[in-house]
Amino acid sequence: MLVSSKSILALVAVVVAAISPVFAQERQKILALHGGGGTAEGFSFDPGMQALEAALPDFEFVYAQGGYAVDGDNYLWMPDPPSKDEPTTSPNVAKKSIKRLNRILDEQGPFYAIMGYSQGAAFVPVYLANTDPGTFEKAMMFCGYLTETHLGLLGLVNDESPFGDIDALIWIGLQDDLIVPDMSRALIPKFTSPTVIESQSGGHAVPGSWDSTFESVLSFVTDGDIPPTPTPPPQDDDKPDDDKPDDDKPDDDKPDDDKPDDDECADDPEFFYKKKKKDCDWVGEKSSRCDIKYKKKKLSKYCPDACGFCDDDSDDDKCVDDPDFRYKDKKKKDCGWVDKDPKSRCDLTWKGKKVSDFCPETCWACDWDWDK
Repeated sequence: MLVSSKSILALVAVVVAAISPVFAQERQKILALHGGGGTAEGFSFDPGMQALEAALPDFEFVYAQGGYAVDGDNYLWMPDPPSKDEPTTSPNVAKKSIKRLNRILDEQGPFYAIMGYSQGAAFVPVYLANTDPGTFEKAMMFCGYLTETHLGLLGLVNDESPFGDIDALIWIGLQDDLIVPDMSRALIPKFTSPTVIESQSGGHAVPGSWDSTFESVLSFVTDGDIPPTPTPPPQDDDKPDDDKPDDDKPDDDKPDDDKPDDDECADDPEFFYKKKKKDCDWVGEKSSRCDIKYKKKKLSKYCPDACGFCDDDSDDDKCVDDPDFRYKDKKKKDCGWVDKDPKSRCDLTWKGKKVSDFCPETCWACDWDWDK
């Protein structure tokens, strides 16, 4: 029986139409944070991560890198405090790492989940405290802990917990002698009924297929049936509920003396984002809120001072990157270009000055006062 070429082409078209949606469907993304003193590339070769990637082909793992260089080519999510006996108190000590993650979310989002290992796991609740609820559906922490050497960051975590009741996994290696189990268990009250998985043989590592808990981790990612450890949400009756309507709050609750002086760089005292309690003070609580768009403008346009764009006499605000800087007048070689390879690019010279003079924040050349 002969089949005409038209029939063959028609059959091919039917097959292509049937399978195209399968190939067109994008994989859900998981943002992965390396441990302290690691790198994004190095974490992607971690045996546990490679086992997860192999077992979860329907998910794409995006590896991020901390904002603070240490020991040459390695990175931290949070810079070391002066000493363990001198914890930092500023909530801004990790803002370079937060800015890096914000950029990844802007350029590659949306993300299904965020996960972290060791210091990366400790940074997961810190970043959740700097993003709006619903940014991620799930959060996974392996060998994590609370940032007790950074009291400002810990304060943010405590204030924003339980992060919109995000579905959370806390994995604990009972043989971990670096982050001992009780340190990881301290994360449990910060989430609403998290899934807690304890590995009898696990140490300070992301579990792979050789670990007895591996299938449970996979089930959590894929919404399998894992009974969560019942943990009551933290009680904080004084914490404001941003999700409740503010109809009972009077419109004129801001006193007249809150109005700024005649200054081009001043927050709009009449501004609020959808709800009256979400004013510029609310915007300034999280750096990510400054990039939210409202009525075709970013919130930073309404609240420049709260978002840190106004000049004042503080050292912190003086030490900012020059937005007009372009190395050798090349359009793409701004401070963001420097940030991709700060180790070699910050020491370059342009117009008689080091690049670090143009990009002090990116090059970590600021004389930071952590307690401000």
